[in-house]
Amino acid sequence: MAGTTGKAKIPAIKEANEKGENQKFRQDFPPAHTPLIDLIDDNAQSICQLQFIEDQKIVFLTGAAYEQRQAYLLYGSELLKLDENIRAIGKSKIGNVFAIAVKDKITITHG
Repeated sequence: MAGTTGKAKIPAIKEANEKGENQKFRQDFPPAHTPLIDLIDDNAQSICQLQFIEDQKIVFLTGAAYEQRQAYLLYGSELLKLDENIRAIGKSKIGNVFAIAVKDKITITHG
């Protein structure tokens, strides 16, 4: 399996987990992110400006600074896509005051 891509190693990881052979797998393949680079390149994305609102509710943006960004609200396991024009989200250190920036406007909200 040496020299194979991360995609090819994923089934081997699953098989080792199912058979309870995790220790042997770790001896053969010490923990590293290198085998997963192909998967990361294909599927990963930047998550930034992560702001806690309350309870299990957070707001965040995906996409690097040079990419088209998208804002989301995560409440428990429910993910809500927000306005695609949102470029930045900030939160005050005191209180639950948020600043939401779009192209030519910043809106301040509480909660």
